[in-house]
Amino acid sequence: MNQEALKTQNANQINSAEIDKILSSFVNEDNKNMSVPNKGLECIITANGYKELERTLGGGLMFIDNQETSKTFEAGKVFDLGNITGGIITTLLTLHAASLGIIDLNHRVSRILQGFGANGKEEMTIKNLLLHQSGFPEQVMAHRVLIQGKPELDRLNPRRSSLQLLQNEIFRTRLLNLPGKVTLNSNLNYMVLGFILEQVFGMSVSKLFDEKIARPLGLRSCSYIDYEMLRREGINVNTSDIIPTIKCNWRGKQIVGETQDEVTWALGGVSSHSGLFSSLSDLQTLGQVIVQIINNESTFLGISAKSMQEKGIPNATLLSDILTKQTISKNELEFYVMNSNTGVSLWLNPANGIVFTIGSNLAQTTKDYSSFNRMNRAIIESILRIPLDGRN
Repeated sequence: MNQEALKTQNANQINSAEIDKILSSFVNEDNKNMSVPNKGLECIITANGYKELERTLGGGLMFIDNQETSKTFEAGKVFDLGNITGGIITTLLTLHAASLGIIDLNHRVSRILQGFGANGKEEMTIKNLLLHQSGFPEQVMAHRVLIQGKPELDRLNPRRSSLQLLQNEIFRTRLLNLPGKVTLNSNLNYMVLGFILEQVFGMSVSKLFDEKIARPLGLRSCSYIDYEMLRREGINVNTSDIIPTIKCNWRGKQIVGETQDEVTWALGGVSSHSGLFSSLSDLQTLGQVIVQIINNESTFLGISAKSMQEKGIPNATLLSDILTKQTISKNELEFYVMNSNTGVSLWLNPANGIVFTIGSNLAQTTKDYSSFNRMNRAIIESILRIPLDGRN
């Protein structure tokens, strides 16, 4: 069966009853013995921009007027997107900078960031970072460095000082592999891309996101939570609509209204690899834009599959390479996946124009991501009615 046949077959034929059964089974496996539900989720599926399914199930811990309570899930809640921030926002902004000619993806990073080209990083290119072929380790425990350095921070601009401390730590980091040799997902790639973006545009990634992405797309519930700005303005975060994540031992509290990621928290809530909060409906909008770019149906931010080909980006569009590719049966129908450790997933199937988003409170409950991923894959199999290879 070819991709065109699958596209025709699956148009507007989502089996809602089957998907409801899959969702309910996942939520109820932990809630069935609970007097008050502690697992909940929201799910939205669109096809070619049309909403095919929207569900909320279960419930869990919430903070209403900063008071802890148990509550059923409602549509429109806001989730910590975790590392999806880098995969979508930093990628789009980097490709936008390339479309404007502000950066060249084939240039060495050291041409832009002074002092970067050491410890094997001399030949690393911006494209290496985007393709996760930089050679960096998966992460660096830089939040401890940032917290220890707080007394030395510039009180007028503490984030600038924190960023400098983070840069120094990453610049000293030794590579696991030579650039371009091995593909390994690393948050450090997005961090360094953020350094580049802030340097060439002259503004923070949060301001870049607001100006280049959020406002043009009309995103109303998708933003960074900039703690330093809120403190300066004397504004408290309204946690009533935000799904809590983990109970953090070293912060000494249940995390809600601030990022789960330690490095981003130490940076004041704004980073290029994590820190974005969003409703599922706004995440759907971002997913639809990516699908349109991959399908050559949009040139948002000057990005298109064709323009990326012209810049020498493999497989039609770099966006396709950033997301984890799932091969469906023998039909080679592509699904691109981004999972966060905060219980949020984004699945894109450009051939059918499908965007599947799901947000949960998994980070505050079982943290059983294997079960969460199996549920997601079962829903995708239901949508396309063919099995995924490599089932977890």
